[in-house]
Amino acid sequence: MSDIYINEATGKKIKVYKQKMVHVYDHEDSRDILDFTDSEECVADWCVETMFEDDDNYDEINKAYENKEWGKVIELTDCRHCEYEYDEEWAVEEVA
Repeated sequence: MSDIYINEATGKKIKVYKQKMVHVYDHEDSRDILDFTDSEECVADWCVETMFEDDDNYDEINKAYENKEWGKVIELTDCRHCEYEYDEEWAVEEVA
C-alpha cells in the first residue's frame, strides 16, 4: 500500500509506502561481526555476490535472482549461513 502526497517544502509529489526490509546478522565470529539492514533486493544482491559457485543450489539461486524472487534467493543461499529476519520500514520517494 502506498499513498501520494505533496511535499510542502519542495512542491513535488512523494510516494510513501512500507518496504520489506531484511536484518542480517552473525555475531558468532567476533573478528567479523556482521549486522546490517537493507531492502530485500539489496540483501539478495549481497547473498549472490558472496555465494560460492560450488553451492549446491547455484542454478536454482541464479534462476530465482533472474526472476527477481529476492526472498527465495535469500532462503536458498541461506544468507551465507547468517541469521536474518524480516521487518517493514516506511519509505519515501519522489514521484516524477
